[in-house]
Amino acid sequence: MTDYSINIHALARDAGIAIEDCPFEHMDGIVVRLRQRAFVGLRKTADIRTKRYALAHEMGHVRDGTATSRYCLLAERRADRLARASVIPEGWLRRAIEDGHTEYSVLASLFGVSEEVVEQRCKEVFNS
Repeated sequence: MTDYSINIHALARDAGIAIEDCPFEHMDGIVVRLRQRAFVGLRKTADIRTKRYALAHEMGHVRDGTATSRYCLLAERRADRLARASVIPEGWLRRAIEDGHTEYSVLASLFGVSEEVVEQRCKEVFNS
């Protein structure tokens, strides 16, 4: 079976983003920007799928310039869209489906994310 998962940790490191496990209880991740460097804290006890998505989400804040902003629902939604596109690129999703992987649970396993993330990404890509 083809591995469709993106190495989001390597992408973050290549972008100069420092990643640390943190003892959070009520959030999966946070990004802080100091000078020109971004630091992402991920909940230490989170499972790998949650960490992957949280990192992609926080990288979305870095990419769209909202890493230093106060909480804003629009910025959160934009970071979620960027995160889904990062961990499930449209071309890769279409290829996986063409290869016969049509169940959300299978796609979630292939891309290393939750079924909810796959479902949302499918809605974005296929407008359903």
